Amino acid sequence: MSDSITVTIGEHDYLIERLPARKAWHVLRRLLPVLTRSTAALRDGLKLLRNDDAAALPPDQGEDASGEPTVEAMAAAGSQIADIFSAAGPIADALRDLTDEDSDYVMTQCLSACKRKAGQHWAPVIRDGSVMFQDITMIQQLELVFTVLRENLSDFFTELRGRFPAAKVQ
Repeated sequence: MSDSITVTIGEHDYLIERLPARKAWHVLRRLLPVLTRSTAALRDGLKLLRNDDAAALPPDQGEDASGEPTVEAMAAAGSQIADIFSAAGPIADALRDLTDEDSDYVMTQCLSACKRKAGQHWAPVIRDGSVMFQDITMIQQLELVFTVLRENLSDFFTELRGRFPAAKVQ
């Protein structure tokens, strides 16, 4: 990650900065149980989302003469939704088991790496543990947190694997 990136969430621009290395480490170690328990589910969920277009019914089979969805199309959509919820189960379980203290720590540290465009300046999203903008919704906060995690931790495992390659079994 470069030192910062700019993203637009909702109607506002945000500056996402690099977490200091030790804060990133403490965030990562709190999330490792979630990551290890949900890796397969994330992989399966991503496959399902990527295959949505491939699994869709051909246009002539998706609607009846009046333009309404056919029973087959509704059944296919229901099956895809059920598959996505099924894949999300382990992720939800892992997040549920994250303590409130750890969850607050991760969110606070991630939001501390965010600034919001306010006129010509960038203002901190969070200060002393309090969100400074009351119009930021929970979903928007989660988008910010996931963006910080992606930008700060995505190369961690690749870099780790490169520095500590698995021993060859003979």
